[in-house]
Amino acid sequence: MALARALFGAPKILFLDEPNAHLDASGETRLMATLRTLKEAGATVVVSTHRTGLLQAVDKILLLRDGKVQMFGPKDELTRPRPAGVEDASVPSGRQTEDVPGISNDSDAPKAEGVQQ
Repeated sequence: MALARALFGAPKILFLDEPNAHLDASGETRLMATLRTLKEAGATVVVSTHRTGLLQAVDKILLLRDGKVQMFGPKDELTRPRPAGVEDASVPSGRQTEDVPGISNDSDAPKAEGVQQ
């Protein structure tokens, strides 16, 4: 019901916090179809999730660990299998925050305008 309310009026930006938390497989499939429809309509959808099944419907991933940005980038880049011989499996392959302009884990770094940390 909350998602239906959020979609009323065809929003251009939508923030969804754990939208698939209590969904079964059928509900998650419908949610992903809804996200694709929103994308086709030109909407921007920001999703927070712990369940990785929803990642099929996203373009970019922002990985937070202990409240700090660990990685940010295109889904295909961040979910690419790690090369053989890479030992640290605790961090997915992809761009480290040091490689991403404008993202810093330094607590003394200035905040981006309009963004709360």
